[in-house]
Amino acid sequence: MKRAAFATIGILSLGMGTAAIAQTASPAAPAQQAAPGASSYSDAEIQGFVQAFMKVQEINQDTSMDQTQKQSAMVNAIEAAGLTPEKFNEIGQASQSDPALAQKIQETAGQMQGQ
Repeated sequence: MKRAAFATIGILSLGMGTAAIAQTASPAAPAQQAAPGASSYSDAEIQGFVQAFMKVQEINQDTSMDQTQKQSAMVNAIEAAGLTPEKFNEIGQASQSDPALAQKIQETAGQMQGQ
């Protein structure tokens, strides 16, 4: 059986929580670089992240899908929001070490939920 390209769901701790789709690590994975700050992401990227995050949370709670179906649906949701899974993960990880980015994500989520 082939392994799915996206095999792991990780939960990152952000004020509202963040689900991340992690690509299976290659044996020669490069050392992790410092995460970009809040100003490194456009408003469109942050909105896409929030949109994708909300959909990923919804998919993750769907008990009618098996794990493989969830993985595929999550990747589709992230891409539909205009991000790659890698960019989604990058923003989620950066939000853990950048309070300004975390706040911007939370504010954007609040605005999007209020619409």
